[in-house]
Amino acid sequence: MSRKRFNFARYKFRSDRLLLSLERRFARMFARALKEQQKQFIEHYRETNEVILPDTLTPIFSEIVEKVGWQGYRMQRQLLDATNKSIFRDTFSMWIDTFIQTRVSRIVQQINGTTSKRINELITRGFTESWTFEYLVNEFQQAGVFSAGRGMTVARTTIGAINNEVKEKSMNDWSEEIGEKGNMFKIWIHRGAKHPRDWHVALDNGIAIRASDPFVVADTDTGEVELMDKPHSMGASAHNTINCGCEVMYITEDYARDAGMLSDDSFRWG
Repeated sequence: MSRKRFNFARYKFRSDRLLLSLERRFARMFARALKEQQKQFIEHYRETNEVILPDTLTPIFSEIVEKVGWQGYRMQRQLLDATNKSIFRDTFSMWIDTFIQTRVSRIVQQINGTTSKRINELITRGFTESWTFEYLVNEFQQAGVFSAGRGMTVARTTIGAINNEVKEKSMNDWSEEIGEKGNMFKIWIHRGAKHPRDWHVALDNGIAIRASDPFVVADTDTGEVELMDKPHSMGASAHNTINCGCEVMYITEDYARDAGMLSDDSFRWG
């Protein structure tokens, strides 16, 4: 099923612009939520000496899953099928609901866990060094766990993870519907970054590999190698996922061949 006339470069550009817009939007939302979390935490700690973080993040994560989920699903479908119609819409709606109910809470727990760990480290140090409460509060602020910069990191990392996961689901749904299971390929797309990972840039080489094969993600500086199904693969290290904006794009074998995206490396795993 070939898509010879499809403007892939324009598709990539549009996807990048949409993701960048979402990153900026949700970074602002996370920055406000973290600032409010800091305010409520400090007020409570002043009164009780207890480290309890109010949940100001869950509503934002739920919205991210909805917005990024549907956008990524539709765009991947568009890349595979010009009609952009899917009999899996209801199924995907249920998938979105399940993701929010089962995984958003774990994501929030992980982020708040990191925040609590840093706060407790500062409290312990403050007790040892006899800090005043005002000095301790200043250290909380300087630690960066409530900062706008962290808001951007959380937004970019979360959007990247969800976007890539729903693209894989969209591809699986479409290939099952069309009967292309086993004939799907994928490419790694590196989006712009302030501090790009050179080894991620190297993967954006225009060469497609089988959808079932892993990307060999090799940091030439450290020698660290990971096999990843896609950017933000489940279980991949923070070294390759935190603040990563890369995305996977799935294509048919016919399209990959017509577009000159196949080489010996496309079949290295057999």
